[in-house]
Amino acid sequence: HPLLARTAADAARITAVRWLKRGLPALPPADPARLAALAGAAGLDRWPAAEPGFTCDAIWAAGLPGITVVFGPGDLAGNHAHAAGEFAELPALSRYAAGVARLLAAVARRPELIRDGSA
Repeated sequence: HPLLARTAADAARITAVRWLKRGLPALPPADPARLAALAGAAGLDRWPAAEPGFTCDAIWAAGLPGITVVFGPGDLAGNHAHAAGEFAELPALSRYAAGVARLLAAVARRPELIRDGSA
């Protein structure tokens, strides 16, 4: 549109992108026994305790009652998760979808796995 042509032409000069999550802490580890039980009930592997955590949108749930589960398809480094060139292949997406279904079924059978006693 002619009225937006100047804004479009000046966009690179008048706009900026900042990564606001840079430098934020990783999601703190949750109750290991409950996470192990949840992973076992859903037939999923847990993130190795010896591996460092990582920052994702789940950090905003830190400190809330219950357990926050971070789960996604592919490999963090191999698939460039949350970075330029991020991708996921169909077999990984299929495994992920099946894992989500098992996770939801496990929570439906045993909701105490994700809730604190006060919830």
